[in-house]
Amino acid sequence: GQILRLVRAGPLGKNKQIFGSFFVLLSRESDFLVDIGAGVGQVLLQASYTTLCSSFGVEIRPDLIEVGKELQ
Repeated sequence: GQILRLVRAGPLGKNKQIFGSFFVLLSRESDFLVDIGAGVGQVLLQASYTTLCSSFGVEIRPDLIEVGKELQ
């Protein structure tokens, strides 16, 4: 699988075009996306809907984790 290093800063809304381009690269089931500072998991959800890759998110804020669980 591919190793893709994606550094982002700021809310997802400002970076949608950038993420769309990276999702094209995550096209195989052997690819894996890790989102550090995942927030509510918007990037992970988008990746799961648009790619074949597996994904994992890391978030330390309990309030964001709870909202993310509700979005699943």
